[in-house]
Amino acid sequence: MMKFELGLECPDPKRPLRSAAAIGLSYAVGGLIPLLPYMVLPLAHDAMFYSVWTTALALFAFGAYKGSFVGQRWFFGGLEVVCTGLFAAFSAYFVTKFLGA
Repeated sequence: MMKFELGLECPDPKRPLRSAAAIGLSYAVGGLIPLLPYMVLPLAHDAMFYSVWTTALALFAFGAYKGSFVGQRWFFGGLEVVCTGLFAAFSAYFVTKFLGA
């Protein structure tokens, strides 16, 4: 059914392990980007400033790179991912404010 109806091939049995490793490594590296300024700067206020900007820059770079694969202009691809990140950050902030956490 996968091959005839959906045009898909049977997945390689080694693929799930490789995919899981890639996702885990990407998650760890992506999580370090906003935390690095806090690890190297002594003042949390300064670290917050650099954390926001390094995260926005990393999101923009990822979006620009992603855009080249999907036929999108690099600038708009970067802007799309930055806006998605901003939406996620503001949503998390307001949900915690609303819940009183």
